[in-house]
Amino acid sequence: MSVKLKKGTCAALLLDQPLPGRFVQVISIEKLEVLGGINHYMVEITDSFESIPVMLSSDLGALVPSGKIAACTLMEIMEYVRCQIYGMRIVIIESITHLALAASLPNKPTSLNVAQDVNESLNSIIEKLGGSVNAQDAEKVQDAAVPYFSTSDESQDSTSHFSTDSSIAAEANKTDNTGYAAVGLEEEVEDCSSQLQHERCQFEAEIKESNMSLG
Repeated sequence: MSVKLKKGTCAALLLDQPLPGRFVQVISIEKLEVLGGINHYMVEITDSFESIPVMLSSDLGALVPSGKIAACTLMEIMEYVRCQIYGMRIVIIESITHLALAASLPNKPTSLNVAQDVNESLNSIIEKLGGSVNAQDAEKVQDAAVPYFSTSDESQDSTSHFSTDSSIAAEANKTDNTGYAAVGLEEEVEDCSSQLQHERCQFEAEIKESNMSLG
């Protein structure tokens, strides 16, 4: 059975459109270990003209350690799921027909960008974080690494708690600073009073000594 790869298969997978051809070839496989020790596999596939990264379902991932799915493997995509998360187009291959292991890749394909819209991705992240979308927010999100995305309610609660805690801390610092100033002033008054008392005693002693000499 001869297999002919057709241009546009990878692009159609990203756009979730009818596939012009279902045959693809594996370029490389990367193992991704997640929580619980479960291994998932990200596979770079090509239609001989372009290439995209896809994820394998758990069942198909089990074929990787045995070598049934490896680099240069030719396969026919039967079922797949396409989703979009924060502007990233993700394709999950669920069912294939395994064909054969080719000797090499036909040529060097062009890698397609799975990011559909960077601005849309940033806006989605900011919206999930419960904030308003503006240029400053977008710049902050773009520069920062965002390891965890919570729901809007959780984010708002977290922001509220943070603001409250910050206010309490500010008031505490203000009170402490005022307290320290009051204590310092009180100590200064006590020092001044002691000095005056000492000078008064010394002055009275001098007067007493003068009276005794006159007598």
